Amino acid sequence: MLSKNIDLYNCFNSSSLITRKSASIIFDEISKIQEDNIILDFHGIKYTSRSFLNELISKDSKFHLLNKNVDYVNMSSDISKLYNLVKNSSGLKSSVTYPSLAKAKTITI
Repeated sequence: MLSKNIDLYNCFNSSSLITRKSASIIFDEISKIQEDNIILDFHGIKYTSRSFLNELISKDSKFHLLNKNVDYVNMSSDISKLYNLVKNSSGLKSSVTYPSLAKAKTITI
């Protein structure tokens, strides 16, 4: 199997990954790559926001649908702890829908 290493620090020219859009960009790039094994290298990344990690984790199942195996390497201990916290709490959200109200929206808590 062929592997592709994605150096996140060089891709974004930053030591911080903050936005959900950044995670979406990563997903879009991975979907274009021919290799089945993808390594997301966090070397040089000093900070990630919770929202960035939440979006990245939400894309995990989509990686699988694309037949891509994605591994995360070189996460700092702080980023790794936050990643695990977000991953373990992502299934705890609940949605409340008020369809009878005008212009009703789904609220996720």
